[in-house]
Order: sequence, then C-alpha cells, then structure tokens
Amino acid sequence: IGDIDNRQAMDTVNAIPNNSGPGQFWDFTTLITGTASPVANTYTTPSSVPEGTAHPTSTIARTDGTSPAFFKTGTSTFEMMGMTTFSVELNFTNTAVVGKWPLAFNDVNNDPVSGTLATAFGGGSFTGNVVITAPGTGTLAVPGRTFTNVLQVVTYMNINATLVLGTGTLNAITYQYYD
Repeated sequence: IGDIDNRQAMDTVNAIPNNSGPGQFWDFTTLITGTASPVANTYTTPSSVPEGTAHPTSTIARTDGTSPAFFKTGTSTFEMMGMTTFSVELNFTNTAVVGKWPLAFNDVNNDPVSGTLATAFGGGSFTGNVVITAPGTGTLAVPGRTFTNVLQVVTYMNINATLVLGTGTLNAITYQYYD
C-alpha cells in the first residue's frame, strides 16, 4: 500500500524477443518511447477506491484513477478479485491467481477462473483460465541498462464470456522479466 507502478508504452523497430529456455539474451535496446502518456498505478486500500465496496474480501487495490483492479494477497498467491475498465466490469467468483511464489524456471500454474461481468450492453458470465509460466532465464538488455540473472514470466489469460447479445473470447499474453 502506497507504492506507485509507473508504466510507459514502448515501440520497437524490430520484433520483440520473447524466446524461452535457459541462458537467453533478451535485447530490448531498440525500444523507443511510445506515443501514449505514461500511466501511474497506485496501490492503495480497497476502501479508498469508489468501486471498493463491491470487493469486500480484497486486501489491496490498484488504480490509475480510472480503471481499478482489486486483489487479495496470501502467503503464496496474489489473486485478482475484480477489475473495472472503461467498458467492462469483471467480478471473479473463482479468483484469478495472477501471482504465485516461490516461482522458479519451468514452473507452471494453471488456474481456472469464473465470474460475472457487466457492460453497457448488459451483463453476463465468464469462465476461463489464467496460466503463469516461467519459461526462460538469462540476461535482459534495455536502453541504458543490462540485467543478469533474469527470470522470464509469461501469463496467459483466456476468458470466454456469455452475454445477452452473444458470446466473446478474450485472449491476452503478458511477458514480464524479473531480476
């Protein structure tokens, strides 16, 4: 609580290296600042965010001022309870494990998720999976700095939604690198 996570969109002139395996070299030195403004995510108490009352079992909230997400921390997991964006609100009845520790090379955590969603076009339900893997180790180079002993963590999210107007699928892949 009280931490700030600053994120900046980046563009690349080359393909982004996302190779996996031991002893990798991920070269992001050609990245340039993207055109989107930086986003500052603040971690705070759920009760300090207007939508916090909808997530009474959450222990921490992340907000950029417009799109809050709510989490529950445990001794070995970080679980998403719900989130709101400009167009959809997700409430997990079976929470999404988005962080698990300890995490080591070749670890895999497959977590089924489900819940309800609300949009301007009506409500519905969703099911899916969040899979966290640690498929790579190596060195990460970014403009002006190199990190060694890096663990690559890849998160796959697959959400299948059923709404009044039909069905839809969301697939997202996130690559993160930890030193």
